[in-house]
Amino acid sequence: MTRIQPADQRRRTAAVIFLLLSAVVMLAGCAPQPYTLAPLPTRTPKPTFTPTPAVDMSAQSDAVPPTPTATVMAAQPTPAPTPTYSSPAAAEVPKTGRAILVDQDQQYMYIFENGVEIRAIPCSTGDPQNHGTKAWRGVVGEYVGTFYSYGTYADYAWYLFDDHGRIMIHGAPYIFDENGQRIYLELDALGRYPVSHGCIRIHPDEARWLTFWNPKGVPIIITPWTGKRSLAEAPRH
Repeated sequence: MTRIQPADQRRRTAAVIFLLLSAVVMLAGCAPQPYTLAPLPTRTPKPTFTPTPAVDMSAQSDAVPPTPTATVMAAQPTPAPTPTYSSPAAAEVPKTGRAILVDQDQQYMYIFENGVEIRAIPCSTGDPQNHGTKAWRGVVGEYVGTFYSYGTYADYAWYLFDDHGRIMIHGAPYIFDENGQRIYLELDALGRYPVSHGCIRIHPDEARWLTFWNPKGVPIIITPWTGKRSLAEAPRH
């Protein structure tokens, strides 16, 4: 036999069921939803510094020492070469301008420009057993040119001083043959021994060069004859 519940009871039962269902629904709707956090950035690990152990060089007999750094040195200026002279008397020659030195022991005449020897000319000075050339300092005088003396001619003469006559620098003396050609005398004495009457003889070509060099007013030094060069080979007059 089926019992029929009264209407009030049924209503109460339905309300209870409704309440239970509502509670279930509400609980389901209020449940926390899962939340995904953003990943943290990856951190780069800090490098670990490992010190290099110092090498004890004293404990290694075959240790190679470090190569020192080369020190660059400034280039030193090249010293000017010391001029060389043919005559020891060149130390007395002025270091500026032009000058002439006659070394009687060497029987050479030297030409200088600003202390530099530019030409060495063989010469023959006065025969010391006849009438030698005295030591002298002065300047070259006037141009004489060609002159006649002691039966010979000479060209390109330059006056120096007076000493028992006019003492000059000139070309070797010469005479003329029957054809009018010049014959130069005693050229073999040049640069070897004194044979003149006091003048300073040089080769005609050198006398011409000296004339174009124009020695007028140029200081000249004539050293004394000391007899260091033998006169045995000199012909006697």
